[in-house]
Amino acid sequence: MLTDGYGETPVRVRLVDAEEARPPIFEAETVVNFPDPLTVMEVVFPQFNVVFPEEGEYRVLPFGAGGFLREHRLDVLLMEDSEPPADS
Repeated sequence: MLTDGYGETPVRVRLVDAEEARPPIFEAETVVNFPDPLTVMEVVFPQFNVVFPEEGEYRVLPFGAGGFLREHRLDVLLMEDSEPPADS
């Protein structure tokens, strides 16, 4: 959720590994129209089939009006294959 914007405000999000050693896994940008700075806006960046190259720490980095807003950390773990065992 975003607030304190004014008028048409560019918003961007990046999903990167913790060290930013690789190119972003996901990056998108849109424009949000704030009627006034007190309005709270929810912005959704739909992205399907996101593939993480390996387990570890990743970060979601939102930017608004060209400035960094805050960081959200993600811990990505490798899941074991969840297929049921074959009948014997």
